[in-house]
Amino acid sequence: MILLSEYIKAMQAVLNKSKTVKRFIDLFFSSIGIIITIVPMMFLIIVASISTKSFGIFKQIRLGEQGIPFHIFKIRSMKIHQSENTFTANNDNITSFGAFIRRYKLDELPQLFNVFVGTMSIVGPRPDVPEVIHGLMSSDKEFLKSKPGLISIATIRYLDEEQLLATKSNPTDYYLKEIWPKKVKMNLEYTSNWSNLNDLKIMGEFLRKLVK
Repeated sequence: MILLSEYIKAMQAVLNKSKTVKRFIDLFFSSIGIIITIVPMMFLIIVASISTKSFGIFKQIRLGEQGIPFHIFKIRSMKIHQSENTFTANNDNITSFGAFIRRYKLDELPQLFNVFVGTMSIVGPRPDVPEVIHGLMSSDKEFLKSKPGLISIATIRYLDEEQLLATKSNPTDYYLKEIWPKKVKMNLEYTSNWSNLNDLKIMGEFLRKLVK
């Protein structure tokens, strides 16, 4: 019985650190998410197309696992001539509908397809644009060893980031000096302590805080 107990514990430890299990979790939840949200997502895309006077989905280059570039997909929240940055405060460039979907993270829904095809994970460091990543020191880029995620510890910590930046006179400067370094630290901690159990806890905490 003791040997069986030790064997079970060993198997649990292996599964908890298994990238295969992580991929299964990603496929499972992204599939369910796509099935549940595909109709509302199409509606949001149509409304975004009308409010921005352009196609309601846009893609942008981000750096993924091992620094490999990939296209991330979002529902458009800004006018076509504006650049939809990885961080943007509430301002006149964002449509009223865009502000709504950003507040509730609905603009991120198309990334379920990124998760499904494997360029992203449900949980992991949020992917960023090459210009921001290239500005980091080599040691701070260690989080690129993890597949980028739809949600992260930083997502939960800065769920109200749009509203916070809107209160600053220079939101870009504030983001780069105050928020971004803290996000990098949280991403590094996530990568160092990654496990499938921690991923499930992060997913649960995100849903709890989003609903609240």
